[in-house]
Amino acid sequence: MDAGELERYISLFRHSVWKCAFCHVKNCSDADDITQDVFLKLYTYPQSFSCDEHVKAWLLRCTVNLSIDLLRSSWHRLSRPLSDAFERGYYDEGLYD
Repeated sequence: MDAGELERYISLFRHSVWKCAFCHVKNCSDADDITQDVFLKLYTYPQSFSCDEHVKAWLLRCTVNLSIDLLRSSWHRLSRPLSDAFERGYYDEGLYD
């Protein structure tokens, strides 16, 4: 796949891919990352597609798989938003002695 073809697919399907990712992960930043990863996978995919609808189906399936992988990852399950730390106001006095 050449860069021009990739740009065409990005302009056609980026909104669909992002919306699909966001519906799964419920986070704009994670949806952005997944969208970028999906199009990178498309760029490096060795086989050709028969039509644009085949490309779209492949992109959405890849988006769902990457979203599920993220949600299952231990990093995602154990991480918390930074805003949670500020709400608690927790300070461990022994930590900085």
